[in-house]
Amino acid sequence: MKIAVIIKYNPCTIHARLGSKCPYFDTTRHCPYPLGECPDPNYDLWYRKVLEGEMKEYYPFHIRLLDEPGSIMLIYHSHKKAIVGEAKIIGHRVDNGRHYYRFEEFVAYPKPVPLEMIYVDERLKKLRRRWIAVYIDRETLDEIRELAGLKGDLKKRLEREAELAEIAAKKALERRARRKYVKITPEIFIKSIENDIVNRFGQEAFEEAKKIFYLALEKGLTKGRDLRNTFYATLYIALRKLGFPIALWEYCEQLDLELKRTRKYYRQLITNLGIKVPPIDPEEIIRVKAEPLGMSENAVEKAIVYLETMRKSIRGGVSPYTIAATAVYLTLKDEGATQEKIAKVFGITPVSIRNLLKTLS
Repeated sequence: MKIAVIIKYNPCTIHARLGSKCPYFDTTRHCPYPLGECPDPNYDLWYRKVLEGEMKEYYPFHIRLLDEPGSIMLIYHSHKKAIVGEAKIIGHRVDNGRHYYRFEEFVAYPKPVPLEMIYVDERLKKLRRRWIAVYIDRETLDEIRELAGLKGDLKKRLEREAELAEIAAKKALERRARRKYVKITPEIFIKSIENDIVNRFGQEAFEEAKKIFYLALEKGLTKGRDLRNTFYATLYIALRKLGFPIALWEYCEQLDLELKRTRKYYRQLITNLGIKVPPIDPEEIIRVKAEPLGMSENAVEKAIVYLETMRKSIRGGVSPYTIAATAVYLTLKDEGATQEKIAKVFGITPVSIRNLLKTLS
């Protein structure tokens, strides 16, 4: 039974840099520095923050085993060429399509363990280059911990955590086995989420989404797709048809959906069903965003006046969110509102506002 996963961590990838860009790859495809000698202060940043106790999350691709609290994550440092430590996963979340795995404590091994030293699992000796993650069982985990030189109370505590991870893994297998025998039909699924959708978006939106969903079902567009993602893609189509001023990224954040997958389903459905979705009205966006910005009714009306003036000068190709945000900025700038603050509320960048202002000027 697999209770742990070894993750290959590369200190010069986006994971280590926490989103920053490498300054040494602008003109060359090959790194000019030997392993471990990169002068960039962001090199190996994630691992250094973990050791200092500042970072308690890992955010790679989706690893299904780590969805279960209590599972164990081991880090293989690709530049040190060894497993350098482990952590027990206590939580999992998805934010904008990215998976975050949370842990309380990272145990750094006294002796890093090269894969070549592990004999219980022959697969590990054969791992080269592009492997990303590999699941391991209790026996392999125990051997790695022995090779790492763990002793005393720490070793006993980790053994207890491994026992708890085995129990959690068994329960997860049992849950999945039970789910196999329950056939979830579209009718059962829609009934299960009806109240939540109606409370969030209203009965009209739910009925319109259901109509589109059954049309897609009739045309065979749902085959091989997850019911949940397909239905929520049809719900977004329904919301847009009814004039809801909500961007797809914002919609996915509210419902904890993967943006990339939802966008793909949404585009395929409107293309194959021949549905024309009206553009989002910037005026409606302003009215929705007025509350979080604390705008008065007079300020909203003033922003709409700016909006009508701007529409005469804009030919097309500009996001309605950018147009609405720029109108609000022109309204509130004398009250001290910054482009950064307004851009954050509207889900765009300050550069978008500045570029539109230049065009208008």
